[in-house]
Amino acid sequence: MKTKKINFTYLLFIIFLFTSIFNISLYAGTVCGERPDYTACTPTVPFENIILESGYTYARKNNRKEHTIGEVLIKIGIMKNMETIFGINSYKVTDADDIRVSGKDDGYLGIKVNLLDTPRHFIPWSPGFSILSGSKLPTGNDDLSEHSAQPEIKLLLSWQLFKPLLLDLNLNSAYLSEAGEHFNRNSISVSLRFSLLPWFDIFTEYYSLHPESKYTGNGYYFSGGIIVSMSNRLRFDLHGGSNINSGTRKTYFGGGFTSLIDIR
Repeated sequence: MKTKKINFTYLLFIIFLFTSIFNISLYAGTVCGERPDYTACTPTVPFENIILESGYTYARKNNRKEHTIGEVLIKIGIMKNMETIFGINSYKVTDADDIRVSGKDDGYLGIKVNLLDTPRHFIPWSPGFSILSGSKLPTGNDDLSEHSAQPEIKLLLSWQLFKPLLLDLNLNSAYLSEAGEHFNRNSISVSLRFSLLPWFDIFTEYYSLHPESKYTGNGYYFSGGIIVSMSNRLRFDLHGGSNINSGTRKTYFGGGFTSLIDIR
């Protein structure tokens, strides 16, 4: 008895039709995670819900290689339009010139307030608007911690350009520390997210750091990736990026997940 082979093109069409009808997109207003891009989103976690994020990133700059494992972020909706953000210490491994340093990096504590929802239709003078304020905390291992708080504030704006295309813009300022030396950094980031399918999104992003570190000049980066929604409460991501400065090249890539949990 012969068995018929399923045409892969037909199978993809059936999946596309099914998901289009039932719209299982994770971006139906249910989840706003901070990963995978540098740019933060404007919505907050719904009241009495938690967002759990985790992932892994590999970065390389010249002969320096860095693995960041964990990247756990817990966001709790403490009231309507307000969330608290807890960044749990990641495990970091750095290799450079045959020297390895490993251990916990610094944690994070923050709060985000959503002041204006993003209109469903594009209105140039009326974006979604939120304020995020937080700080890295000196809770990591001695070799990886900066031993001082590193506060930041972010102004988050967003526009729904048309139904499948979302534009996010961040204006950030931070007071950072590097090897015990403090400095101010201003940064800007722009992210475009496009829904190819109700369960499949792509994004591209540009961001600049002024300066990138205490001892270097400004840093300019492009990044991009994909986001796959398994349901309206769970998504997975793959992403990567690189600086576009002349001279030293820095690249990174990684992956992870974001999950929305109802605690009522």
